[in-house]
Amino acid sequence: MGLIRKNIIANLCGRGWSTFLAFAVFPIYLTFLGVEAYALIGFHAVLFSLLGMLDLGLSTTLTREQARLSVCEEGKSEQRDLLFTMESVYGVILLTGSVVVVLLAKPIALYWLKANTLSEEAVIWAIRLMGPLIGVQMYVFFYHAGLLGLQKQVAVNIVSVVFGTSRCILTVLFLWLIWRNIVGFFICQVSMAIIEVITLRVLLWKILAGSAHKVAFRVTMLREAAPFAGGILGNSLTGVILVQMDKFLLSRLLPLDIFGYYVLASMGAHALWPVITAVNQAFFPKYTQLLNQGLYDTMTELHHRCNQLISFLLFPIACLVFFFSYELILFWTHDSVTAVRSHHIFTVLIVGVVFAGLAFPYVQVLFAAGKPHVLMWINLFSIPVFGLLFILLVSRYGAIGAAITWSVVIGVGKLLSLLFFVSRPILKEDPLRWFTRDCITPFMSTLAVGFLGWLFCPKNISQIELLLWIGGIYLMMCIAAFLSADLLRGTGIDFLASLVRWRHNKKFNPGNIYPGKGSYEPSLKE
Repeated sequence: MGLIRKNIIANLCGRGWSTFLAFAVFPIYLTFLGVEAYALIGFHAVLFSLLGMLDLGLSTTLTREQARLSVCEEGKSEQRDLLFTMESVYGVILLTGSVVVVLLAKPIALYWLKANTLSEEAVIWAIRLMGPLIGVQMYVFFYHAGLLGLQKQVAVNIVSVVFGTSRCILTVLFLWLIWRNIVGFFICQVSMAIIEVITLRVLLWKILAGSAHKVAFRVTMLREAAPFAGGILGNSLTGVILVQMDKFLLSRLLPLDIFGYYVLASMGAHALWPVITAVNQAFFPKYTQLLNQGLYDTMTELHHRCNQLISFLLFPIACLVFFFSYELILFWTHDSVTAVRSHHIFTVLIVGVVFAGLAFPYVQVLFAAGKPHVLMWINLFSIPVFGLLFILLVSRYGAIGAAITWSVVIGVGKLLSLLFFVSRPILKEDPLRWFTRDCITPFMSTLAVGFLGWLFCPKNISQIELLLWIGGIYLMMCIAAFLSADLLRGTGIDFLASLVRWRHNKKFNPGNIYPGKGSYEPSLKE
């Protein structure tokens, strides 16, 4: 099996399991902690995104440089020096950020958040624990980035699954048997994150072992990577402001319980991001290698495969949410009040996430081409537009207005902008070809099946029967999306043909089959 396909499968399995765990334990956390405490978990996610700017673009730079050096002679010694240099700088930065969060915990609890049922002391200690937790979590993502650049994505997902499962089990047991408090929740999260980051560091350094070269801190490597890292930093700064501005402002404008419903809807919509990143992280190292070799035709064809795979994965889920958002949230939370207050927000946000997901492969192309500053300028232009729409729509429609703003600016606007800046300048093709071939055909077929499933859905059936009906509609939408995507359909035909040849005792090697029509042999040793 080709390395890219193996990485995609590993990423989808790992991210899918992590998403399943997050949804599975949510009702338990909500029962043990309450909606206000869960809103603090949502605030931690916002704070994590804001402090993610301290990354300074080093994680993405590490992924790109590790991928580039992996095809160079004497690359291993360079890789070791790069890792040591960046992790040293990273440690100083994250320590500073964690201390700042701890020091600002009391002002944030007293003057920013609006807690009604939680005690002041519990909120303060929860925020204090967010400081070291965020620092350790960022180090986890840093080591993930190093392993992704080395295309060790199977190992990354194994570690993530093991520690994600252990973390959920430990936290649930702790809350159930020892201490049902938001502080206890964060204590469990910090403990498991520390063990995970130690494991990842040992694994990464073990993979890079074997060079007699003594590792050294090299300032020249930081200077050489500075232009690309600076572009990533600028993109991260502006991107975090855009992506988290809705929740950050609403945490101040809304009571903590109402904000909790928005966080719940946002969590449901953003559950698609693991699917999006699972695919794109598998393609990104290959993008970097192909562009570094100047193989633009191969790069463009690979990009179409990535787009169609994203469409196949996103459209059925998005259509399912569009037609059955209330039923899905009710089944998830077992709370009709929660479903009523959040399902419209959920529907609007899922549309924005789908558009943003379709734009993400173009973001990866920009990064692989060493042009992250393009996305930074798009984000800079989008910030005032976001602010203006947010003021107009939230003042009139409340939380649903914030969801509309997010979807229009970050979803639709970013996709259209990236099509203009990437399709012709880098990929040398007409954006309309991408739109019709990779998106509109799979979307229309999926939407038609979803609409028919919603229209003929039986009334007055049990929850289990409704769930089975929804599952059947989802399966039919997946089939429709797969058959209407020409490259994916070609993959299925090639695979079935190979099975037939295998049954006739001919040599069959699934690794020789690459998704799409015809054949493709990677130009690089994977």
